[in-house]
Amino acid sequence: ARSGEAGRVSITTSGFDLRLQATSQGKDAVLELEQADGTKRQLRSVDGVFKDIEPGVTLTAKEVTEQLVTVNVERDTQPAVTNVKAFVSQYNKMLDKLNDLTVFNAETNEVGLLFGSSEALRIETSYTRLLSGQVFGAGSMKSIRELGMGFSETGKLELDEAKLVDKLANNSADVTEFLTKADTGLLARLNNVAERIAGEGNSLLLTRNETLSIRIQRNTQQTESLNVRLNNERERLLRQYFAAEQAISKLQSNQSALSQIRFFGGSNSE
Repeated sequence: ARSGEAGRVSITTSGFDLRLQATSQGKDAVLELEQADGTKRQLRSVDGVFKDIEPGVTLTAKEVTEQLVTVNVERDTQPAVTNVKAFVSQYNKMLDKLNDLTVFNAETNEVGLLFGSSEALRIETSYTRLLSGQVFGAGSMKSIRELGMGFSETGKLELDEAKLVDKLANNSADVTEFLTKADTGLLARLNNVAERIAGEGNSLLLTRNETLSIRIQRNTQQTESLNVRLNNERERLLRQYFAAEQAISKLQSNQSALSQIRFFGGSNSE
């Protein structure tokens, strides 16, 4: 069922009398909005819900009134702060994981699984270069330092939450443009780095995986070839061994026969 004026029903009784009586008429909710600068505009809604009267602001009309109602709208910076903190945390976890995989212990000579891997170094370098450098083409802001983020002496990301909250409260448009501007914003650049590292196309890790797969396949073929050669060599050595056994057996038989001949010869001489 449709609400408001769009839900009105019209019945023509021309020529006959159905004794119908309208008990109510469907009407749209009408909201007259007066902004702080004095400008006015009128909004209509079929269900009393006025969506996005300002970016991110939705009003629901509960009852009819002609009195002026004041609505104070304050910016909620907490979701943005939570997301930035999560990014900092995940970035630092990535660094910890890379450090674990590329570790070298000089005392025990223990090495990580990716020790000496150029791929691991390129992953860390790609993100560090982007986050520590300047970002052009994304508004007036040029670096994450203006958002309260920066690198510590250990290479980890740190966040000055108070500075971030102040920036969001007083320069939200600049922050939005810096983060979300298509192609040149920070998020677009981070996504490009991720695609170059692990995307579906000709990415770093995909290429490395294909190279390793080819190497594994080649090593498998070489192993199978060596196994065939080893089996052939085993068969050859076994044949030589059996032939040597037969030759030794014949020599022993001949030696025994010669001994008997000498024995018989000695008896005849006496």
